[in-house]
Amino acid sequence: MRTRTILMALVCLGLMVEIGLAQKVRPARWVKYYDSQYGLSFLYPASIFEPLEPSGFDMLDADEGEGQGVQLISRDGEARIWAWGALNSKNLSLKEYKHLIRDKAKRIGTVTYQPNGDNWFALSGYKGDLIFYRKVIMSCHGYVINSLHIEFPKNRRRLYEPIVEHMENYFRTGRGYYTPVDC
Repeated sequence: MRTRTILMALVCLGLMVEIGLAQKVRPARWVKYYDSQYGLSFLYPASIFEPLEPSGFDMLDADEGEGQGVQLISRDGEARIWAWGALNSKNLSLKEYKHLIRDKAKRIGTVTYQPNGDNWFALSGYKGDLIFYRKVIMSCHGYVINSLHIEFPKNRRRLYEPIVEHMENYFRTGRGYYTPVDC
């Protein structure tokens, strides 16, 4: 009986700790970013991230031409988010584009996760002491490339992984100034 009581107490304590940790990683306010040029949008936690001016693009896409996007930085300066849209000026297929980005990522880190769907793919892995996650969605029949890229320190995984999951779930494409009418 005593063993059962101790076991129940440990289970309750574990649940309390888990609930406490979950509350710590839930940002108080999610804000929607919308890019009117390419139509992409996503939610980000405004209590943790703020826009960085001027916005820049991730070095992984330096040779892919012009694009429109936003760069956010965590208030503690440890994590960054890049989100942008660009025209698929090289007319790459999703598979070709994934290989291009994966090969570039492998030159600066290790890719450990790479699922894909009909019009999207994701890459995740390590770049030194950082974890990176990127989701790419090709929209408008492959005419537009939309990317969401997040980097954060490995030692802050418990804080940032639930945030990345939520952001990834709400990363969307839509109509924008540069998207064709038939999209």
